[in-house]
Amino acid sequence: MTLKQLVCPFTALVVGWAVAIYATSTLVVLAGLSPHVPPLDHWSSLPGRAFAVADWISPAAKLSIGATFALLLWPLRAVQGLPFRLAGASIAGLAATLAVLLVLPGDWSRGFGVGLTGVRLDPVALPLHLVGGALGGIAFALQSASCARAAG
Repeated sequence: MTLKQLVCPFTALVVGWAVAIYATSTLVVLAGLSPHVPPLDHWSSLPGRAFAVADWISPAAKLSIGATFALLLWPLRAVQGLPFRLAGASIAGLAATLAVLLVLPGDWSRGFGVGLTGVRLDPVALPLHLVGGALGGIAFALQSASCARAAG
């Protein structure tokens, strides 16, 4: 296995992980769920507030999401056909996020899941987390395909 064959999927994992974190943070800001960030008053403040929410998420939550993403998304590199890879990656991203939401202790979950709302699988926050995870999976698949095309 060449270095490029390792770098492409690793880059795709980092992109997918970052999209999952920041998409979820953006949705949390839009829903006004973060006690750490004031409610959105103008669209121009959205990026800064989404970054503040993402920054507030505990390192344990971020690392758990990254590790679970890697575990579930890495095997999808072998899936042929972008539509199948997109579908599989979105489901894997959703499943990775759900797994972290289910098992990460509340003390380690600052800003994410039970650490955000005080309720595990909160019915208001859960869809936001799952959509963020699915978008992260899609970003992984698209970055992986783009990198593979560039590698020839």
